[in-house]
Amino acid sequence: MDEINRKILLMLLRDYSTSQRKIAKDLNLSPPAVNYRIDRLISEGIIKKVSLYVNPNFYGKYHGYVS
Repeated sequence: MDEINRKILLMLLRDYSTSQRKIAKDLNLSPPAVNYRIDRLISEGIIKKVSLYVNPNFYGKYHGYVS
């Protein structure tokens, strides 16, 4: 893995919602180049899943379990 891919990963780890356009601007790359690199990181299994977890309490719903 080269230094550019490492920087892309670090940016995504800090904030996974960072746009490819912002990554491209910050790293002085074109957006298609960033897209290509992210696609390769996914196909190589380095990036496996991007997900969002919302705390259920955010909606004011509380869950309890009784046995």
